[in-house]
Amino acid sequence: MPIRVLQPADAVERVMRDQLATLAREDGLRLPAAGAAANVALSLALPHPVFNLSLAQVAEPGATQRAVMSGWRWLLTDGQGVLAAAEATASGPSSRAVFSHVNSGSFVQSAAASLREAEDWPEVKAGQFALGLLRVPVLNVMALWLRNEARVGEGDLFVPLAPAPQPLVAGAPIGVQEFESGLRQLAATRGQGEGASN
Repeated sequence: MPIRVLQPADAVERVMRDQLATLAREDGLRLPAAGAAANVALSLALPHPVFNLSLAQVAEPGATQRAVMSGWRWLLTDGQGVLAAAEATASGPSSRAVFSHVNSGSFVQSAAASLREAEDWPEVKAGQFALGLLRVPVLNVMALWLRNEARVGEGDLFVPLAPAPQPLVAGAPIGVQEFESGLRQLAATRGQGEGASN
């Protein structure tokens, strides 16, 4: 079954469309991937909720289930490929959406490529998954979060995005336990590094 793309509230998407239109009019939307086509028409595609994990949460059991939704993210396309991602903050259905930023870094291209590949994975074809993104800023980790809608809280898949710090492997799907174990290893390594520098 295709990965389900969730839809934000109309007000959230309207904030994003209005802000992108403003940036385009003011020539404030410059994307390296667009090359010379500075005024290329962009479309919003594949909206997905964004969840954040803090360092403290990483150490807790069932860390990913404690992730806090921080907003919505879209991929920006020019009809031929993905050029960037745009994000709006909105922590809940009743919270007011606020434009956050446009990004065209390596995480964006990795997300687009990983999502295309994920559609062909046997476990995804056989299951019911919804698209999300999990971010652990302090560990510089971003991952597609394919949430299993057939078994809520079980059977989720995570796909670390490039550049992924070891022991995570960019583009390789892993289950909840392995992903959380990798995050704990990264957190422990970070703690050791800070201790050595003090």
